[in-house]
Amino acid sequence: MELLKSNVLNTENTIMTINATMMHLSSILSKSLGPYGATTIIQDKFTVNHAITKDGYTILNKLKFDNEVADTILDIVKKVSRNLVKEVGDGSTSSIIIAQKLFSELQRVQTEHDVPKKDIVDSLDALSEILVDVIKLNAIPIDDSNFRVVQNIATVSNNNDEEAGRLVHDIYKEIGANGFISLETSPTSLDSYEVTNGIELPRGYISDAFANKPDKVTCELEKPFVLMSLEALVEEDLNDLQEIIGETAKLQRPLIIISKGYDTEVRNFLTINKMQNRDALQIVAVDYALVNKHQNDSFEDLSAYVGATIYNRFEMEEPSINFGMLGICNRVEVNERTTRIIEGFKDEKRVNERIQVIEQQMEHINKKDKYVDTTEEMFQLRKRIADLNCQVATLRVGGNSEIEKETRKFLMEDAIFACQSAIRHGYISGGNLIIPRIIRKGFFGIVKRLTANKSLLRMFDNEAERESFFIEFLNCISQSFEHSYISVLQNRYDNLEHNTQIVTECIEADQILNLKTNKYEEIGETSIINSVETDIQIMKATFSIIGLLATSNQFVSVQYQKN
Repeated sequence: MELLKSNVLNTENTIMTINATMMHLSSILSKSLGPYGATTIIQDKFTVNHAITKDGYTILNKLKFDNEVADTILDIVKKVSRNLVKEVGDGSTSSIIIAQKLFSELQRVQTEHDVPKKDIVDSLDALSEILVDVIKLNAIPIDDSNFRVVQNIATVSNNNDEEAGRLVHDIYKEIGANGFISLETSPTSLDSYEVTNGIELPRGYISDAFANKPDKVTCELEKPFVLMSLEALVEEDLNDLQEIIGETAKLQRPLIIISKGYDTEVRNFLTINKMQNRDALQIVAVDYALVNKHQNDSFEDLSAYVGATIYNRFEMEEPSINFGMLGICNRVEVNERTTRIIEGFKDEKRVNERIQVIEQQMEHINKKDKYVDTTEEMFQLRKRIADLNCQVATLRVGGNSEIEKETRKFLMEDAIFACQSAIRHGYISGGNLIIPRIIRKGFFGIVKRLTANKSLLRMFDNEAERESFFIEFLNCISQSFEHSYISVLQNRYDNLEHNTQIVTECIEADQILNLKTNKYEEIGETSIINSVETDIQIMKATFSIIGLLATSNQFVSVQYQKN
């Protein structure tokens, strides 16, 4: 009888494909690790905008397989990596390399001890809690006395570019822990940054007739009043607008109008009046189209920042604009694309209330399914807080070519996330060997804690069997995390035995090898440091990949499978 065709891949072939996929990913990504990691050229045949990068997550996102099982596994790994990058900006390569080694090692231990896969995952969860406690216990907070370590973190993240590390340090020194840094490519070969003490809107004036600078594209107003309208201003609002313009003119103060659109009559009224009274009428009209919830919320933020009451005719019994609704700022800079509101006359109570609401929204997002990509949502919320706190910097990344600028931009992005995380959560010394060092130094104490956990390995009748398993289990974990640092060393010294010996010596002597100087440094004095959250999130991402793959024993495809 002919065997039936099915779309199910059996256990043996599923596990074999998982192993092959993870090994392939590890082999590709490991080449980018560390200061001696190589760059990867990424083809873009459609726009011919080819990229050169050593950023592991960027490389990962460009990978494909012609095998649909492998491609599905790749998608699972990408989702976990996306969550990791969202949290700390880096570490996806390390987590995949560790997971690949750990997956094969745990298969061996599981088979030898006949332990159910679910118990393996539960043991990883229990170990994770122990390691997080120890890592946090050893965390060193960053304050004014040791803020220089931010430069070390930024330098390492920037492939040991000391100038780039110093620049990131200087920015954070100026804008503080809650500061927000946006990245752009520089028009020159040099890096530069600018701190904006205010809020920038991605909208400009409705006509270049409002430009008042010699370049004929910029409008600058000193100490203007600010009128804000949530709905488009229409013909019925013209009388109120005339009165407001007249009152501000009597006070010899400029006026900026920020509205969700202008009908033809209002647009013509404002533009023509400005053209006829170019010097006397200090006014500019900005069209701030509100098309989504984020932009509506940002509009509310801005009103608190300048102390304005938003005009909304649909929420007023008798719609009217009056002088008491106006906000104030020290200066505005407007062109055809952007509007900068500088040094607003803050309503501190409203600003603090807005920040509290945003922080609550961030907490809610963090509770979402970890496989949902919330990167952009969190980005916008952090930017809104930074705007309200006047802590916004624009970092322009230079280079000798557009490709070089884009490559360096990826590195700068990693550095920014890593530094931000370290400033908020503290740092820990030792680079990739932190977790192996914790395990090796406290080995039997950790074994004892795991063995004493009665919810684990209930199938074993005696404690000796449980202890025997956890000894091998911990060895697997330590060796897998050591494998990540060995991969870093392999890109410098192509000698596995030599590199393995380096790892052993580093752990035993509480040292780390600084590949840049080729010298061993004491853990308490080394410049090789990580954000606490980076190590925690790498570990969690690794265990998450294992949890998703190790408990799978078959694959259901949309295509028929050969077993």
